[in-house]
Amino acid sequence: GDTWVMYYTATLEPEGGNYIVVAMTSDDLVHWTGRKIVFFSPERGEWGGSTESPFVIRRGDLYYLFIGPRGGYDGTSVYVSGDPLDFRIENRVAQIPAHAAEVIRDTDGNWYVSRCGWRRNGVYLAPLHWNDGMDNAPTSMPIPE
Repeated sequence: GDTWVMYYTATLEPEGGNYIVVAMTSDDLVHWTGRKIVFFSPERGEWGGSTESPFVIRRGDLYYLFIGPRGGYDGTSVYVSGDPLDFRIENRVAQIPAHAAEVIRDTDGNWYVSRCGWRRNGVYLAPLHWNDGMDNAPTSMPIPE
């Protein structure tokens, strides 16, 4: 609709704790409210940790959360949910060998996932193939014009 959602990484407490992904919403991109934990990791620490670089895509009635590093520096886990504000660790659907992954779509409708990071000498793209049967479903990332 007319609401923006911003996702960011945090720890449960400012001084540390479980790694989490938090969302806030805005109607004007200036005022943000409704801080809500949308993903809770059992892993703990005092920095960004395993919930860094949250990236969410809608496909049909489902939402996909990409976060990492999980399973090593070059690891991104993908979680699925019917609610963009509630992702569960048991709903992991994919593991991608990429650090700080972001999803890109080109003008031909092709999907890609990026990979970058310290000492990786650049940003790289790889084809992203969805196996959810929703290639023609509405998405939050339509084909750019």
